[in-house]
Amino acid sequence: MAIDYATDLDAVKTTRDTGVTVTITPPVASAYTIEGHLNDQQERQEVGDIGFEDSEPTFGAKTADFTSLDHADTLTDAGGTVYAIQDIFNTGDGWTELKLQDTT
Repeated sequence: MAIDYATDLDAVKTTRDTGVTVTITPPVASAYTIEGHLNDQQERQEVGDIGFEDSEPTFGAKTADFTSLDHADTLTDAGGTVYAIQDIFNTGDGWTELKLQDTT
């Protein structure tokens, strides 16, 4: 059975359960906060004999919780790290995933 994020996550709608609270700041509207999952972990990548650290931060939350969303918006976490929104993926089941780029 598939998860319907639009309704199933209401039972766990606390910061402790869903991850973190971030601030979304549109360029021409008021900023707002939203709870969701922020993945900003660095991963070790290997290409042949060369290793490097790669980070592709993402943020996911219930689609209905976003007041507005645009590629020009920024996302700021509680630690003050500011991310530019690179891509917006609406999964069609009530969940939206953002691909981010660290701008700090």
